[in-house]
Amino acid sequence: MISQRNIFSPWWFTDKVVRKFLRLGVPYLKGRLLDAGCGKKPYEALFECDEYVGIEMDDTHNPDVVGDVRNMDMFEDGSFDSVLSNQVIEHVDEPKQVVSEMHRVLKPGGYLCVTVPFISRLHGMPHDYWRYSISGLAYLLEEQHFEVVLIEPMGGFLTTQCFLWNFYLYERSARFKPLRALYKLSLVLLNPLYLLMHAMDGDTTTPFNYIAIAKKL
Repeated sequence: MISQRNIFSPWWFTDKVVRKFLRLGVPYLKGRLLDAGCGKKPYEALFECDEYVGIEMDDTHNPDVVGDVRNMDMFEDGSFDSVLSNQVIEHVDEPKQVVSEMHRVLKPGGYLCVTVPFISRLHGMPHDYWRYSISGLAYLLEEQHFEVVLIEPMGGFLTTQCFLWNFYLYERSARFKPLRALYKLSLVLLNPLYLLMHAMDGDTTTPFNYIAIAKKL
């Protein structure tokens, strides 16, 4: 699989946008950090933390801990200074339980950084359960005794259109190898164009993602 940081990758544009907004979390995600649903830990280098611990459902990507983010009883109460959850909560059937567990493992005054989709294609099936508005995300965090520090849309109409069209073309081109090869070549032009459109995007009503940073009360 082509690295998401390679310009020929369909994930190049999305990765650029996600990295841009995850940098908002850099001042908050310090000390001992838990990446809940870490995958390959693609964003570890962004954060200036003392220890970076990743938990994932299976050992495919060699996480530090294999386990279920709905029940992280391998970690004691208050054992982390910060928690990162990037594009995870939509894939769990009990999101309140996950956020409650993140709250439990955080020290008092610790910070959670979470990203979630608002407008997105189906992905990670059959475990794709939820989409979150700004109000829904705030409610989820506040209900679990977090104080919301910020919630930001990750782009708007133009960004979302680029995101949706990019993966529409990627998925449709999969049927024919010559078409897929042509699509990948086109990304040399399309990916920078998508990034330019994102830079011009002043809309806040139709983001593909939200990012939230919240403090444990």
